[in-house]
Amino acid sequence: HFARACELGSRQGCDAWGLVLAEGRGVPRDEDRARRVLEPLCEARVWPACRGLGLLLVQHTEDSGRIRGAGLLEEACLADDWPACTVLGGHFEHEGDLLGALRLFSYACNADLLHACSRIAALEYRTTGERSYRRLLLRYCNEGDAWACEEVGRRPR
Repeated sequence: HFARACELGSRQGCDAWGLVLAEGRGVPRDEDRARRVLEPLCEARVWPACRGLGLLLVQHTEDSGRIRGAGLLEEACLADDWPACTVLGGHFEHEGDLLGALRLFSYACNADLLHACSRIAALEYRTTGERSYRRLLLRYCNEGDAWACEEVGRRPR
């Protein structure tokens, strides 16, 4: 139905269709087609589409594509698309730029995106150890972040 909504001109339908294609949810994964769907939306500054395209590029392309993808994610983040901040922070973390990741997670956390707050807790664990990490996770779990609750459950006292 997203494909049909997209054919009929719905930006939201196209955004959803592009993400479905990129992730292969219920349809065969088709990254090239996903790019063709998301690209015009991103050019029109539909930030969730830029987030989806940016994620696709940082995960599945060569260096120049990853750089472009990171740029799209940063643009979306700066336009207050908080999930884009978390996605880009995850990319920075994967690349070893923990300070850059922390900056982006903090930006999203300050906008009350609890998953970003939990990612700060994960960075805290990497730098300070289990006890501090568990305390932060409990805090975010109590504030309603399901991922943080799952992490607390995985870690014995």
